[in-house]
Amino acid sequence: MLNKDILDKYVKLSNGRVGKVIRIRNQLRGKIAEVEINPPNEDYKYELAAVDNEQVLTDARFKNLPYIVEVTVEKI
Repeated sequence: MLNKDILDKYVKLSNGRVGKVIRIRNQLRGKIAEVEINPPNEDYKYELAAVDNEQVLTDARFKNLPYIVEVTVEKI
């Protein structure tokens, strides 16, 4: 699955949080997904996650960010 295919999809992050991908940003070291967490935490509403160019799964480029471990099209 290419990263453009995860836009508007519900994903599970490696830190256990679940949310919908609302934006994918290009960074110098790779791509970052902005995930709208559902339900939102009282401190923050969004989580940033690492995205590989060819695959959804990655943790190599952004050691301090969670990464996407699962993609689902069902509303959670």
